[in-house]
Amino acid sequence: MTENYLHDVDETERLIVEYGLSGSHAEKKRIEGRILDETIGTAYRENAPKETGFPSGTPLLAALLKLHMDTEEEEMLGLIEQEIGAVTDGFVEVADFGLRPLPYAAYFDLMDYADYFESRDPSIGRYFRLRTFEELGAFDDKGLLRHYESENGLIEGLSEILHDYLRKMHDSIR
Repeated sequence: MTENYLHDVDETERLIVEYGLSGSHAEKKRIEGRILDETIGTAYRENAPKETGFPSGTPLLAALLKLHMDTEEEEMLGLIEQEIGAVTDGFVEVADFGLRPLPYAAYFDLMDYADYFESRDPSIGRYFRLRTFEELGAFDDKGLLRHYESENGLIEGLSEILHDYLRKMHDSIR
């Protein structure tokens, strides 16, 4: 099944793909344990960071635009623009892990994983893109994220500044 393109990957990468392709809840739980063992070991099981989810919709878009404004590295700008496209199109799901695979990876390793999985399983590729942005602190400003949520849970629109920035960014990409 997945072995066709997994002959050149390490065990963790193989397990992450298996997790993404698994349709069974019991199988996902079993694979989560194996991912945990491969990444931080059984001795640290109690300290394993739980997956808490990522912002979505307008709060995510606002955080990405702010990160894009503050970034100069070309490779990172491309990754951010790719995620902005996923957010505005709304077609790519995000893989859901109960426990974080590679919980202590640096942002550049997470970028490599995002790139690696993008062509194999877009939902896992998107998961690692979001983890990259999280590692860079894009979601640390809880005030920014809350600013775009209303009292009733509905998402309000972007500020005029962010809206203009998004429009200019789209015009420059075309």
